[in-house]
Amino acid sequence: MEKYSDVIKQAVNLSDTILEAILHTRKLIDECKNEQAIFMFEESMKGYAQLNTSIKPIALEIENNDLCTVLDNITDSAYNVVEFFGFKDFQKVIEILQFSLIPQFSQFQRIMTSSFEPLLLQ
Repeated sequence: MEKYSDVIKQAVNLSDTILEAILHTRKLIDECKNEQAIFMFEESMKGYAQLNTSIKPIALEIENNDLCTVLDNITDSAYNVVEFFGFKDFQKVIEILQFSLIPQFSQFQRIMTSSFEPLLLQ
């Protein structure tokens, strides 16, 4: 697993940035800056796609089902956000962000950190 040390460290840093962008998306919607919110969410999901592409193969290799499951849940929630952005149902977007995506992403960070803690301490 040590061969993944650099990837994992970068993934942890990237995950912090992604979470900040998701939280900022929520703030922009609260401020009725919906076009900016859509752009911010799109950028955060580009980062998430990179993160998922990097981490999921490692999670599968080490058979970490919790990490794989939470990544799948985040992907599902992100699709729901995109769908409701398309409907311009910003209240539903806020609901999904607040009650699904943000908690799932926080859970992902906890699982990732605990799963790879020995590598992160090097």
